[in-house]
Amino acid sequence: MDTPRLETDRLILREIQQSDTLSIFHCWMKDENVSRYMWWKASADITDTERFVSEEIGKTDSDSWYRWIIVEKESNRIIGTSLFYFSEEGNWDISYNLGTEFWGKGYTTEAMREVIKYAAKDLGDKERKRK
Repeated sequence: MDTPRLETDRLILREIQQSDTLSIFHCWMKDENVSRYMWWKASADITDTERFVSEEIGKTDSDSWYRWIIVEKESNRIIGTSLFYFSEEGNWDISYNLGTEFWGKGYTTEAMREVIKYAAKDLGDKERKRK
C-alpha cells in the first residue's frame, strides 16, 4: 500500500523520494540536536542519509510502515519527517523529526494531527474490514 499524500493548512506530507536525500541530510540527519533522543545518531556522511532514504523507499509498499516527508507549503522546503508504523511490540507507534530551524512553530502538532486522523479513519476502516 502506498503512503497517502496528506495536507494541512501549512504542510504537505508525502512519500519519500530519492531526490529528497540532500534536503534530508541538511535539514536534520547531520544535526545532533535532532538526533539526541532518536535511535540513530547524527552523521556528517551523506552516505548514511542515502542509505536511510533507500531503506525507506523500500518500505513504501508496506501496510505497516508509513513514512511521510513534511514539506512547508509556503517555501516548498522539506522541514521534517513523520513515521507511523506497527512495532515489534505489537502496537502502532508514531515518531517524527523536524529540522531545528522549524522548531517552535506548531508544525509538529499540525502534522501529527493529520497523521493521527488518517490512522484513525483510514487504517481503522481497513482493520475493521479485515476482521
